[in-house]
Amino acid sequence: VIVKQGGLGKTINKLKDQANLLRGEVGELGENVDGLVAEVNTMKEAGVALDIITRKQGSNCDEIISLLRENKEILKKQKSYLRQVAIADITEIILESDRDGSFT
Repeated sequence: VIVKQGGLGKTINKLKDQANLLRGEVGELGENVDGLVAEVNTMKEAGVALDIITRKQGSNCDEIISLLRENKEILKKQKSYLRQVAIADITEIILESDRDGSFT
């Protein structure tokens, strides 16, 4: 019975250590949650401020986001076009430099 109690005592001590470790982690998680709540509140305030600004200028956040997405698509098309122009220019330079038509 004493041997069993010694093993049981070790197990209890390990469980206590784990419980203490978990208490510390719970505290850290609580701090993380508090920080995230503060960030969410800041973002809400920024959203409200942006909405006020856009209303004063005669638009709204959804419209601005839509315009930003449209701008992204336009920039993508411009990039593709510029790449095509560059390839065409390089091809023209290569063809012009091949004076004897051997392509070597």
